[in-house]
Amino acid sequence: MMNKKEISTLGMVKSGVYQRLSQDPSLNAVINGVFDNVDEKTPYPYIVLGAMTGSPWGSKTSAGQEVTLTIHTWSDYPGDEEILIKIHPLILEAISREPIDVGSGLSVMLARLEMEETLESPDGMTRQGIIRFRFRIMEV
Repeated sequence: MMNKKEISTLGMVKSGVYQRLSQDPSLNAVINGVFDNVDEKTPYPYIVLGAMTGSPWGSKTSAGQEVTLTIHTWSDYPGDEEILIKIHPLILEAISREPIDVGSGLSVMLARLEMEETLESPDGMTRQGIIRFRFRIMEV
């Protein structure tokens, strides 16, 4: 019996999403950057690429992976308007405009919104938006 090939695409998905969001002119007109890690001096609003999960997903002939990526948006605007009306729609548009580049030999077969929420931070002054996407990546 032959073992099925397994692949990891988390790094490629994160890199592809980072490139897409950090180079989107409409999104960058309303935020101060897209980050993997941010320090306390970073001015609001901004985006942080967060937790990821990956699980095997494939066919009889090609390996693949289903990946989730959580994107955090941070704002000091009073209320949720900046996150929900300005930033999240631009993230959705950027992700869904065309397939994310995940490198040669791989293709994004699915990119969909899995969940979206906002939270008021304990400091009472900042808001966090959370938006999670699910991607299905396959070898081509």
